[in-house]
Amino acid sequence: MPPTSLQNLAPEMSLTPASAISQLPGKVLGEIFNHSSMGWPDDDVPGFLLRVNTKRAHLPFQLASVCQRWRTACLEAPFLWQYIVIENRRHSKSTRAYVDLMVARSQGKDLDIYFEYAAGWYAESYELVFDALIEQRNRWHRVVALLSQGLTSHFLHLFCAETPRLRTLQLSVQALPDNADTFQVAAMELAAVSPVIFLGDAFLSSAPNLHCLTLVNVPIVLEKWSLDRHSQFKMLELIQRQIPERALWPLLRNHPELEWLFLGCFLPEMGSDVTDGPQEPVDLPVLDSLWLQKEAAQLFVRHPTILNLPVLNELTLRCYSYANLSPFFGHLSSTTTLRDLYLTTLLRLTDGDIDALAALERVQTVRCWAIIIPATLLQRLMAHAESKEERIMWPMVTGLEIGPTFEDDVVSSNLVVALAQMRRERRVISKSPGGAETFRWQRCLVSTSAVLPADQMTELEAIRNFVADSIKLEAAYIESELPDR
Repeated sequence: MPPTSLQNLAPEMSLTPASAISQLPGKVLGEIFNHSSMGWPDDDVPGFLLRVNTKRAHLPFQLASVCQRWRTACLEAPFLWQYIVIENRRHSKSTRAYVDLMVARSQGKDLDIYFEYAAGWYAESYELVFDALIEQRNRWHRVVALLSQGLTSHFLHLFCAETPRLRTLQLSVQALPDNADTFQVAAMELAAVSPVIFLGDAFLSSAPNLHCLTLVNVPIVLEKWSLDRHSQFKMLELIQRQIPERALWPLLRNHPELEWLFLGCFLPEMGSDVTDGPQEPVDLPVLDSLWLQKEAAQLFVRHPTILNLPVLNELTLRCYSYANLSPFFGHLSSTTTLRDLYLTTLLRLTDGDIDALAALERVQTVRCWAIIIPATLLQRLMAHAESKEERIMWPMVTGLEIGPTFEDDVVSSNLVVALAQMRRERRVISKSPGGAETFRWQRCLVSTSAVLPADQMTELEAIRNFVADSIKLEAAYIESELPDR
């Protein structure tokens, strides 16, 4: 049952003798509640891995208030009480009592903790809460914290002791100085206050099972960060004001087990700390997803052959540069099985870049958002080979999303015209035994803020209907081929 359905159940519904759910044993009810809790989606907060749905912590209290039977089932289901949320607006003297209640009802289960700093919270208040959390450090499973700069060092002291079950640590500092020199001073001050956290062996060795690490604007001195492989990171997200190249290469080299890597950083300006890259390529043999934005994207474009990515499936490139991307795309075409390609934000594609992109033959999903797209790209995206000598760009693509763009009127018009031409010519990729035609793309989304002419809006609506009908025909054909049950 979806969590929203559980929230909306009235008490009288659960007490009705005819209600099937009211007749279930308490343990079965508990399992239903557990799956409902696990099904809650995460809300977006800063970062891409750093996602939390704080409403999930209220679910056991809502379920327990329906009736006495549900309350008993909730109290006998410790997994419902594993999620501790300390929100900004809820900080008070009763916060410690809330933490103690959740700790007691979770009965030794792993704890997922979300902590949000409250401005003006008295030191004695958060120290009481921190003491309660420290007492349960051997039960931490996931810790997510949104902090102010002033509270960072106090919070990081929580990690001075062993956290053997900790799998996910995600920290975001909300307030940062604008001046880079001031930022570096803040990092050094933090190092002096909490030297065992990020600057030595103690942090990594205290969390031997750490699987996912997110650091968003946490003032650390990465060059002094312990690079011994105490922890086997699978997912790493770094969004930092400064990540010098000389510190980045050893970090990646010492974690070849990475499966998910997000780098969003402001590297030092050109000439201040630029190297020629590592002497040898960095191997990431199991990396499945790579996100590069801003200066981090420019770094890898500048050194296109740095990374060996034999099994990369998803690439997101968000870059404000007009650098030559052809070598980078060319390297990917020879070393990866890239299937999902996302290009976003002011990324100008040249004809040479498009030629290199065309070599990525395994690409199945393409998303181009807020890009200055030349007409050449649209022509090649939409073109179907009419002769055996003409090469089709991305022959395996089944999903295409374009726009909005910074040439919205031109791009949208060209795209609508190209799709309309395909619809009129009924480009048939395959036919079912019954003669039903199937469209080449299973999903085609055109999102635009441009005001198109009325005739093109009519064409766009017809295209949408054509795609929808084609998908229905394909689904009907697949269903007809299934064996009778």
